[in-house]
Amino acid sequence: MVAAVLIAVLFIVGPFSRRGAARKGAEIDSLAVLPLENYSGDEEQEYFVDAMTDLLISELHKIGSLHVISRTSSMHYKGTQRQIPEIARELGVEALVEGSVLRDGDQVRFTVRLIRGSTDELLWTDNYDRNVKDLLILQSNVAQAIAHEIRATITPKEETLLGNVRSIDPEVLDLEFQGRYLNRRLTVESLELAVEYFERAIEIDSEYAPVYEGLAEAFMFLGQLKQDPSLFAKSEETILKALEIDDTLPGAHTFLANSKHIAWDFEGAEAEFRTLRRCL
Repeated sequence: MVAAVLIAVLFIVGPFSRRGAARKGAEIDSLAVLPLENYSGDEEQEYFVDAMTDLLISELHKIGSLHVISRTSSMHYKGTQRQIPEIARELGVEALVEGSVLRDGDQVRFTVRLIRGSTDELLWTDNYDRNVKDLLILQSNVAQAIAHEIRATITPKEETLLGNVRSIDPEVLDLEFQGRYLNRRLTVESLELAVEYFERAIEIDSEYAPVYEGLAEAFMFLGQLKQDPSLFAKSEETILKALEIDDTLPGAHTFLANSKHIAWDFEGAEAEFRTLRRCL
């Protein structure tokens, strides 16, 4: 009840934004997205907040003029009390993006801040209130807003990639987010449950390519843990389905290239890496 009232109050207050400070200084071409904070007060929502972090990193990666630190590096700072200038120095970036997620049912409030690494100066901040079904659109909008504030160049091709998003059934997104969270636990039990989640999501929306990407990853890890070649075959079949739906998915091309490399198909791996470069 309290969370519902808080969401209602936030909706009435509306978005708050500070803009323009970034334009007073030099252009920024490197940044990292720190793990977003979970403001729901519910630890079971961590998978959702982590997925929001991943989505924003993925959208920013579509902008070629920006050097964006990988999720693997930035997630080391989850729950840290380190100072912004120290983190920026360690990661070698000019700016950091931080924020928080407050979820109440299918409603989400996303607060995001852009901070200059060397001085801890707040360059820009904004609040976004959205339904879960529009999260992909939201993260694309946030990535473009950040790029605008730091005067990053976005090519016409990148604009198309950033705009290639749609509303998704909230249940599908939730199943995908939980599946990807389970994939990272790397146990047979977690991966088998992840497969169930991804397959349920596909039953609801069979044209949402990222779910196939997550399912392929689950099959691959399961194949490694169980030493089962049939699961590797299912993994490649599934990732090809993802690319059949959306051949611009960088993660899917990377996954397929690495799979071919592991299978000693170096020519096929190189072809996929060339395709990946054309996607970026």
